[in-house]
Amino acid sequence: DAQPFLHCWSLSVEEQFYVLFPAAFFILYRKANPYRIHVLTGLFVLSLLSSIVLTRVRPEWAFYLLPCRACELFAGSILATLPGRSMTYTKLPAAIRIIGLALIGISFWVTSEGPRFPGYVAMLPVVGTACLLLPCGKAEGLAERILSSGALVLIGRMSYSIYLCHWPVFSLVDYKFYWQPPLVRLALKIVVGGIASAGCFALIEKPGRIFLNHPGRRGLAFAALACSLVILIPLGIVVRNANYVNADLRAIRSALRSGVFICR
Repeated sequence: DAQPFLHCWSLSVEEQFYVLFPAAFFILYRKANPYRIHVLTGLFVLSLLSSIVLTRVRPEWAFYLLPCRACELFAGSILATLPGRSMTYTKLPAAIRIIGLALIGISFWVTSEGPRFPGYVAMLPVVGTACLLLPCGKAEGLAERILSSGALVLIGRMSYSIYLCHWPVFSLVDYKFYWQPPLVRLALKIVVGGIASAGCFALIEKPGRIFLNHPGRRGLAFAALACSLVILIPLGIVVRNANYVNADLRAIRSALRSGVFICR
C-alpha cells in the first residue's frame, strides 16, 4: 500500500507480451498455421501450470512475472484465432454468457491477497470473460443488456484512466488518513479517484487518442514514445537507486566480513 505506482507492473507485463507475441505468432502463422490453436493452447497450459506451481513456491514470481501471467493473455489470443462462424461453438446456448458474468462476479468474493493468488484462482475471471466473448446463442441476451447499459459502457471507456489513477489515490489516502475509519477512507478513495480518473480521461487520454491516432501524426507519436523512454528509464533508475534500499545477500555478507554496515 505504500508504493503508489506498484500497479504499473501489469502494464509492464502487457507490454512485454505485446513485444514478444506478434513476432512469435507471425512465425507460427507462416510455419505451422494449421496447428496454431494447438500451439497457443499448449503455451496457455504451460503458463498456467507455472503459475499454479510458483504460487506455492515463489508467489511474488507468480504474481509479477510474464511467464506466469501470460496464460491470461493467451486465452484472448486463442479466442481471436478461432475460425469463424462455421465452428460449433456458435451454437452454444446463450446462457454461457450468464455463466461468464457469474464467474466474474464470484471472482470478486473468492480472490484476495494471499498465497493462493494468482494460481488457478486467477482463471475465474479469465474463463468468465472468455464465455462472454464467445459468439453463441442470441445476439441480444441478458448479459448483453447488462453490459450495454450507459453506466457500464462509460466505465469501459474510462477503464484505462481509472486503472492508472486508482492505485496512487488509494495508497496516498491510506497513507495520509491512516487513523480515519475505513468507511471515511473508502469514501475519499471513491470521490478523489473518480475526479482524477474523469480528469485524466477528458483532458489527457481522449484528446491524446484523437490527436495521435491521426495517420499523419504517427511519426510524432513514435518520436514522443522514444523521447519518453530515453528520459523516463534513466530517471526511474536514479529514483529507485536513491530511494530504495539495496540489501541483497551478497552485500550483507560482504558487509559482515568487513565489519562495515552501510545504511542508505
